[in-house]
Amino acid sequence: ALGYVNCSAYGVWRGREVWPDDERVYPHLVPGRDGLLSALRTGTAGETIGRTDWRPDFEAGYSICAWLRVYDHGEDFGGAIANLGSGYKSGWRLEFTKAHWVKEGRISLVCGTKDGSTSIESKPFPPEVWHHVALVAENRKMHLYVNGKLAGVTEEPLQMPGTQDRVADFRICGKWYSKAGLLDYRFDELAGFERPLTGDEIKALYEAGKPAEPAADLSAREASLSALRLEIPKDSWGYFPVGQPIKLTFSAPARAVLPKHATFHLADSAGAVIAEEQIDFPSTLPGTIEKEIVIADPGLYRLSM
Repeated sequence: ALGYVNCSAYGVWRGREVWPDDERVYPHLVPGRDGLLSALRTGTAGETIGRTDWRPDFEAGYSICAWLRVYDHGEDFGGAIANLGSGYKSGWRLEFTKAHWVKEGRISLVCGTKDGSTSIESKPFPPEVWHHVALVAENRKMHLYVNGKLAGVTEEPLQMPGTQDRVADFRICGKWYSKAGLLDYRFDELAGFERPLTGDEIKALYEAGKPAEPAADLSAREASLSALRLEIPKDSWGYFPVGQPIKLTFSAPARAVLPKHATFHLADSAGAVIAEEQIDFPSTLPGTIEKEIVIADPGLYRLSM
């Protein structure tokens, strides 16, 4: 079983009322390793993607892989990346920590045991850098791989929920319990496999997915692309009357890359494109284009540029 989150019904399509003065960041698509909108930012609003209803079988074995990049929020922060259960006496959680005693960051896989927890870790794990992370359940042990290399294997007997347990399904981001830290990060190419991957397979995934451009070039291009804006009227809160014009504003600030054209796509909740149009940008920065569209049928739609 292999699924890409940016094509999933979880998170991206789920409706959410956001107040205009709400400064929290909700989950949304952001540039991935290639600079395109292929990654999902988890944000600062405390949203959890799940229950996903994917319940991997610990006895049979499984694997979970993703490219991760943590936003740097200072000298002391951390939180869960994903979890299945809590990692305390049952299940596991994958978490990131940055503190005065681990200044370059650390990623840990915390697994439940009869008496509490055991963990394996990898450091340094610096924020603002893409890392490939893989978890493998095999022979009743958990394996952690970082950037194609084995970081560690659990040695103590583990307590994992059965596939029918209430907490057995895989969850992404959010808090694994109410007082835990909240981590803001992005992930790209999240995949679940219903079998244990071998070390060679994980290394091949890492080698195939490494960014082709130097990190500095990617960061510069991402900053330019991130400056581009597609806006709808803020007082609408994202709700519009059927059959009435909706004003769209496309803008490229002075610090942005100068595009020649902008193509906008309007898709329904099933992903079918119902409107698509290319429009020309002004030849100098800053540049702004205004456009109106009309939606004939009620429903949930996704607008992209």
